[in-house]
Amino acid sequence: MLAIIVVLFTVLLINIDNFEDVYNSVCKAFTEYTRSPLLPAGAVAALAAYYASYRISCRLYLKGAEKYDK
Repeated sequence: MLAIIVVLFTVLLINIDNFEDVYNSVCKAFTEYTRSPLLPAGAVAALAAYYASYRISCRLYLKGAEKYDK
């Protein structure tokens, strides 16, 4: 994330004269990307993966806690 922010600020500083062109191209890219069903599908997949990871972590932790409890 930090690398992306640094690159964006560098591009903005270099192209400060034609900032409006950069802004319009970024808006156009985001508008085209949000029309795609990939964004909501990716969000649902991320939530499902998070829940699965949570359940696996809970089971592994409980299995390890039983060893130390005895």
